[in-house]
Amino acid sequence: MPLLNKTNVHIIKGLDKPTVYHKNMALFDRTDSLFLLDLCEDNSIGILGADGFEIERAQIRPRMDWILDFSSSWSSDVFDWHQTIEASRWAMSELPDGVLMEFVLRMPFNYPDAYLAGRTEFMQLDFHTDPRALIPRLETEVLVKEAGRLLQERVPDLIIDTGTGTGIIPITLAKRYGYANALIATDIDPDALGLAAENAILHDVGVELIQCDLLDSPELRQAISGVGSVLFVANLPYVPERDANLVSADTVYEPRHALYAGEDGYDCIAVYLEQFRGLIETHPNMSIALIMEMDPSHTDRTLSVLSDLGTAEPFADYAGDIRFVRFTRLWKN
Repeated sequence: MPLLNKTNVHIIKGLDKPTVYHKNMALFDRTDSLFLLDLCEDNSIGILGADGFEIERAQIRPRMDWILDFSSSWSSDVFDWHQTIEASRWAMSELPDGVLMEFVLRMPFNYPDAYLAGRTEFMQLDFHTDPRALIPRLETEVLVKEAGRLLQERVPDLIIDTGTGTGIIPITLAKRYGYANALIATDIDPDALGLAAENAILHDVGVELIQCDLLDSPELRQAISGVGSVLFVANLPYVPERDANLVSADTVYEPRHALYAGEDGYDCIAVYLEQFRGLIETHPNMSIALIMEMDPSHTDRTLSVLSDLGTAEPFADYAGDIRFVRFTRLWKN
């Protein structure tokens, strides 16, 4: 169970930062403690305990008269997280000025391990991971490896990753495949871009991050107009709303807008392909490639759009399901 600290405060949706960090400890005064408890309640998170501290002249000392302990309720069949929230809220309403609390949380059943750990591994690289973005999936390795094969055919002037989330795709292409030209990653969610920025810094990879709706960005259009070749990569929301009851239980803690895209899951891909067509038709002599992940049910519609623009081919994930499409136009040297 997590002890809130500087590296994992984002496991609480909506929590930006505590009152103060002391070294790696996340500490909360009365007002911020009550705000934290409200967020815990919203996210079905219980409180296992809390310890009080005072900081004076950069020295921290415990307040033994301010300790909460609900560890006797650890067992999942008796743990009443509502009760721990209410008891903690009553206590925090009486917290004296100058006392700061450190909290230990009891996360809900099926809470993703990657969010608890604050990290995940993707193609032998470590990435910060929290509820600001989807947890990277194994299937996306196939997309990255295919992009790597395209880089062997031509090294483009620019790579554009749309719906970047944690930023794993552009960062992995730089670290694992040695791509050193311009990288742009876009996402509609500023919180996801914040996480991508942390991962770019972690791996010392330069990525221009743009907040926009798919490819609809003047900065993006300007960047494309100045180059001769572009590799587009897109891993967009594509889970059909009608299949929401079929996905694994732990996805409830991931950002819903990053998973689902309308009743049949095609809403985002349809808009993206329309924008993509407009961009590449504006630059008829530009070398273009696209790797896109999708639901297997989307294959025919996607190929019908892309085949009018160049060469489009589907390919399978590790399980043998058709989950990707590769598009090229004037690509091979």
